[in-house]
Amino acid sequence: NRCGYKDKNNRKTQSKFKCLRCHHEINADINASENIEQRGLESLGLGISLQDYKSESLSNSDSLEFAS
Repeated sequence: NRCGYKDKNNRKTQSKFKCLRCHHEINADINASENIEQRGLESLGLGISLQDYKSESLSNSDSLEFAS
């Protein structure tokens, strides 16, 4: 997931992932594939690490706009 929060209750159903911390919602299979992709990129030294992403997200959180 986007913020890195892990909790078994993030996945109440087989098909839906909803983070209890940041409220990000996504299909559970897509979420899993993104997590696998991110770990693969990190293992090759490519892309942004999850820790960097979380730090960047937190520092930019006050400038986020949410669509209604």
